[in-house]
Amino acid sequence: MSAAIISQGDEILSGQVPDTNFPFLARKLAKIGIAVQTHLVLGDSPGRLAQAIKSLSASSGLVLLTGGLGPTADDITRYALSEALASPLQLDQPALEQIEQHFARLKRPMSPVNRVQAMIPATARTIENPWGTAPGIAAKLGQTHIFALPGVPHEMRAMFSDRIEPELRRLGLAESAIVSRSLHCCGAGESDIFSLIKDLMARPENPQVGITAKDGVITVGITARADSPAAALELLDEKSRRICSRLGQFLFGRDQQTLAQVLGELLVRKNQSLALAESCTGGLIGKLLTDVPGASKFLLADLVTYANQAKIQLLGVPEKILEKHGAVSADCARAMAAGAIARTGADWALAVTGIAGPDGGTSEKPVGLIFIALARKDSSGKPVDIDVQECRFTGDRQHIRLRASHAALDCLRRALLGGR
Repeated sequence: MSAAIISQGDEILSGQVPDTNFPFLARKLAKIGIAVQTHLVLGDSPGRLAQAIKSLSASSGLVLLTGGLGPTADDITRYALSEALASPLQLDQPALEQIEQHFARLKRPMSPVNRVQAMIPATARTIENPWGTAPGIAAKLGQTHIFALPGVPHEMRAMFSDRIEPELRRLGLAESAIVSRSLHCCGAGESDIFSLIKDLMARPENPQVGITAKDGVITVGITARADSPAAALELLDEKSRRICSRLGQFLFGRDQQTLAQVLGELLVRKNQSLALAESCTGGLIGKLLTDVPGASKFLLADLVTYANQAKIQLLGVPEKILEKHGAVSADCARAMAAGAIARTGADWALAVTGIAGPDGGTSEKPVGLIFIALARKDSSGKPVDIDVQECRFTGDRQHIRLRASHAALDCLRRALLGGR
């Protein structure tokens, strides 16, 4: 069974609003063995949407639409469905009563314009939406099942899980199983990871393997298909084991795990603490770590010393280092890491200084030049084994800052795994 998904709305097409509905639907469909073959993003044009519905219904057994079921003039999905089905709109009285009850529960008067949300094609039926005012619409065009859902993410997700997925199972459309896994790596480039596993990426092959890169994190995606979830999972596990054995210490996590989460778990397991000294990253490393619940168990402090004077006052960086080598230097990074341990008493310190751009670079110190220092505390409480990495990243300011943050986190992760 193949499926097509249409995300509707000018706000999505223009990039003003991210389309979070499509990834959710694609993942949910995959888990019940329905492969998404087509994804379209269309603006607020009833004619174009109607044509897309008709065209996709000729090639897909299932068409899902999200968005365009509201009460305003730019909500055009019901009109497009009416045109595609050659079925006039009519008022669904039970749907209207549900909408009225929704407003009554909120103790708000219902505007007359909301009545249009109870208008559906005569050959279609409504799908109850207890989470909002927009009922969904179910229809059939030829042999193709069509479901239109509201674009509000929490409403759409609840309706799909509670209403649509059970119906797809009843209809017998969920025949096989597709399971996926993501393996996350850091410390190597996309081409390096490819070289390690390229013989396991042959196509067509089941499971299929692909590689993506984002902000210094390389993700190996694995997708397995089989007649049952258990059989698909067995294929997935076997391929995962083979890939993991190749990736070694580049591999840090899987699926929803983040580098910051994995690092935090390592620190907690070893009962060790961390202090940060950030310059060009401006607190971003601290944010990544504190996005993880329970970060207070391992993170003592994040000293954001953006200006030279702050580096001197808060970290004790000697003025002569700044005068001779500058803030963007291995010497400054080393002094920042040492100062973070001296000021906080943490077991480990990470320091980052560099040029994130877009301005401030020179031929000797270009935009993207980053120094990362890692220090640990010895038994007497002094900072020792201060290693400094020089990195050169490309991209815009945010990309460089994220790459630097991930590189710093990975530097400590590797040190902890190495038993230092």
